Amino acid sequence: MSLARSATPIALTNILLPGLYAWVATVALVAFRASPPTWPRLVALLALVALVAGPLIAVRSHDWGRRVGVFVFAAFCVLTWLLAWEELDPERLEPIRAASGAIGWALFAFGWGSARKLGHVPEDDPNAIQGAALEPRAALPRGTLIVLLLGMLGASVPLVFAWRVRREDHALLAHAVALVAAVALVSASAKIALARGTGSERQPGQRVAAGSGAFMLLAFALAVGLVWSVLSR
Repeated sequence: MSLARSATPIALTNILLPGLYAWVATVALVAFRASPPTWPRLVALLALVALVAGPLIAVRSHDWGRRVGVFVFAAFCVLTWLLAWEELDPERLEPIRAASGAIGWALFAFGWGSARKLGHVPEDDPNAIQGAALEPRAALPRGTLIVLLLGMLGASVPLVFAWRVRREDHALLAHAVALVAAVALVSASAKIALARGTGSERQPGQRVAAGSGAFMLLAFALAVGLVWSVLSR
């Protein structure tokens, strides 16, 4: 479905979070290291503007939003690389950072690919059963956007700490884990934001039992990380 007909905050997050990560890893770092830095930085900032403006425009016009958010953004990124060509010398490239940037670009593409073009929604299909439009059963709970924004801020924490890993052997794993954790945090915050106010009949013991699988997985991941840190010294 298009951004205009989907849950807009969630759709924006699916595009902006990996797109911003890809921009920082593969465009901004190159632009701010270039010499002279004026034009590469300016074009890189224009790419960032296109990245943010594309999904916002798509809320009203999906076609124009896709053009700005994908094609204009990609064009400015390529122009930044051309202006900072010396920084792309294979001897200066860091394989770990390049791999993490490629992951960010892939997730950015998936975010845009989840939106279908206007005219391809079920209501516009010629075989669809005609009838009155379905009205929402209830409005979103209060504070939905605040919960989602808090989730996005929390998702940025592992992405920031991943850049503090200096060992090349561990940096790629750190970025991969950070991306997975960020996506999981945003998804969980979206579910919590939409589920607020619906109530629950589960008892405290049942709630703990329902989350036991996730707690065990978290404990296992912490144990593996601890063993790895000890063995790598």
